[in-house]
Amino acid sequence: MPSPSQRESGSTRELADDTLVDLCRDQLPYRTEAYEALVARYQRLVLGVCRRYLGSTPDAEEVCQDVFVRVYRFVSGFEKRCSFKSWLMQIAHNLCATQRRKMTRRAHFEVDPEGDLAARNERSAFLKPGPSVADLALNCLSKEDRHVLILRYVADLSIQEVADVLSINLSATKMRLYRAVERFQTAYAEERNRGRDRSGSLERD
Repeated sequence: MPSPSQRESGSTRELADDTLVDLCRDQLPYRTEAYEALVARYQRLVLGVCRRYLGSTPDAEEVCQDVFVRVYRFVSGFEKRCSFKSWLMQIAHNLCATQRRKMTRRAHFEVDPEGDLAARNERSAFLKPGPSVADLALNCLSKEDRHVLILRYVADLSIQEVADVLSINLSATKMRLYRAVERFQTAYAEERNRGRDRSGSLERD
């Protein structure tokens, strides 16, 4: 038979986001049941969004952890002008943007003394496990296009929620999303064809 604390934890996890937020305000920092319920509900989603933004699992895990640290610190000030999920994605969006800038600077200053072996060996570069065609296509897009696609299709936000996260109006969000989808489809087709060309080259070798 489950203990009272286990029964309370189970029932807590069934509550709506707004109710959990209210409980966090009342409970934190002395009790964490409601906060833990929000983490359990959204951790996998946030990690997936961060991984799509950053293209690196270690960096995504670090940012995901930072996102929920921010939630712990600032949930008491959440004013519910948007949904909790939108607010959470705003935090993830901002932290991922900061992390990408750090990664860009890090890549600029890091030098591999052995040189880029993968660039000198196309066969090993192709056979090495890597990002999917969708990831490659996504990385070909502008930052604005990537962000709107990730929020809509990875985070599964409504168009209004995407507009809230990006702080732009609904009409502009729809137009940005429409154009981003078109550019993604083009990039996806190009990356898929490029992969077929490489595969054919390897078979001929």
